[in-house]
Amino acid sequence: MTAAALVIAALQQATLSGVVRDSVDLEPIAYARVTVAATGGEVAAATGVSDRYGAFVVPGAPKEGAVRVEVAAFGYALWTRTYEALPMEPVRVLLSPAPIAVEGLEVSVAGRAGDPISRSRDAFVIDSVLLRTLPAILETDVLRATAVSPSASASSDYTSVPFIRGGTSEGTPVLLDGVRLFNAFHLGGFLSAINAEAVERATILAGSGGDGMAIGSLSGAIDIATRDGARDGMRMAGSLGLASSRFSVEGPLGSSVSYLLDGRRTYIDVFTLALEELAFTSGHLPYFFQDLHAKVTADLGGVRRLSVSGYRNSESLQVYDSEETHTLGLSWGNSALSVHYRDRLGDNGIVDANLGHSRFTSDLFALGGGSAMYLNDTLVEYIPPTDTLLFGDGTMSETRADLRVTWRTGRATITSGAQATAFLGDHDYDVTDDFDADEGFFFSPVTLRETSLRLAAYSIVEVPLQRGFSTRAGLRIDHFRRLSTTLSPFAELSYAGSWWDARISASRSHQALASVRDEEALGASFLAYDLLVPVSEAPVPRNTEAVIGWEGSHAGI
Repeated sequence: MTAAALVIAALQQATLSGVVRDSVDLEPIAYARVTVAATGGEVAAATGVSDRYGAFVVPGAPKEGAVRVEVAAFGYALWTRTYEALPMEPVRVLLSPAPIAVEGLEVSVAGRAGDPISRSRDAFVIDSVLLRTLPAILETDVLRATAVSPSASASSDYTSVPFIRGGTSEGTPVLLDGVRLFNAFHLGGFLSAINAEAVERATILAGSGGDGMAIGSLSGAIDIATRDGARDGMRMAGSLGLASSRFSVEGPLGSSVSYLLDGRRTYIDVFTLALEELAFTSGHLPYFFQDLHAKVTADLGGVRRLSVSGYRNSESLQVYDSEETHTLGLSWGNSALSVHYRDRLGDNGIVDANLGHSRFTSDLFALGGGSAMYLNDTLVEYIPPTDTLLFGDGTMSETRADLRVTWRTGRATITSGAQATAFLGDHDYDVTDDFDADEGFFFSPVTLRETSLRLAAYSIVEVPLQRGFSTRAGLRIDHFRRLSTTLSPFAELSYAGSWWDARISASRSHQALASVRDEEALGASFLAYDLLVPVSEAPVPRNTEAVIGWEGSHAGI
């Protein structure tokens, strides 16, 4: 095609943008496929996929004449509209949930907004409906649900915190609305610290390449997105389970703002105290955990959006002996605040800006060597504790600013971003020989107060080739203060056939946070607790991985 023909073709094309939402609660729908085609003629159709906030930009659409727009998403009826001319303003697409008929059975199942194998080649998505249908231990748990992904595996049946392709917790951050949560669990790892009723979806990024380049970790991430809150009316819900009680309230504020407030608390301390007062037991267990989450979302017109999300959890176990001597005190908690803004950039781009801060504090103290003897509930002998086995307190905090631009041309999709991350580790923990004399403790003693600063820029380009082939390539540049500047490349070649897909990729990643956790210790099998410290000397830890993947379906298999 000559240069003149290319110019003429470009002048005959325009861009369609908009947001895809559920028609019932107006929740944004991610990974919906949008197709724009002329109602007549042989002009090739233009396609696009909505992002995690439901926004889409489809360039290359016919500018002249009538067009037909189709939007498809898992679990929803196909949405179609015919326009006499391509809309210049953003389109609002409302998809109606559609039951899925199961062949051979007289049942129907409500549809889902996403699918575990999503339209993103890098993401394994667990949406809210799938989350509620998975078998629960005590209660629904978003971290334990990640085990349905073939890339996730727990270190034991007790802990809910998974390893992603063998990568441990320091290399697989848990993100809540774009901000990292440290030790995002209760009961030492048995339950997630995130209320499942507030979760819209959990996205597992199993590698450092592709979409994982925006994270900058060694082995991907677990990215948890919360719901926006109902837009069709105020709703209140509550539940009483074996482990905790929950309550949530949500609804609209005017025509363009929604809110969501949810909380959870155990009642183990209250229940056991009641048993003690009723003389059913001689003591009670003073343990509890609680978490609170709030979110406000404003739609500013078109794809413009602003959301503010706040989170707080705490956990405590305080055990005293009969002489009121402190023998065991464990307490820790997370707090986080995140702000997200999205807008159009020109005709073909979307810009996302994120700012977040999270803070984790803990206080651990244990005494040993004491003993007591009771006869008919009367203390007859008591030896006070003499040895301090475990003690310390500390803080981990991270502040992150992220600016990302996604730009779609007629053939290529370009994602570029800049990122600044500041980490603070302030730790003073110790264990005595009496504590780890046998099988060892699950983290190493550490005393430090150190900060780290990471500045990064990254870019990923995806270009479709001929005959079903496509390619992606990207590069991330990181500057670790006082350490080094590193390069993290990524390359992929994929093929999509009529009934099978295949791909091969390679990537490298770096991070300057290390763990003091001992995975070989006996305690590590049932305690997921982890402490992160900045790497103080080069080289910066890195991970190099290669992936070969194939999938297909044929004749019902």
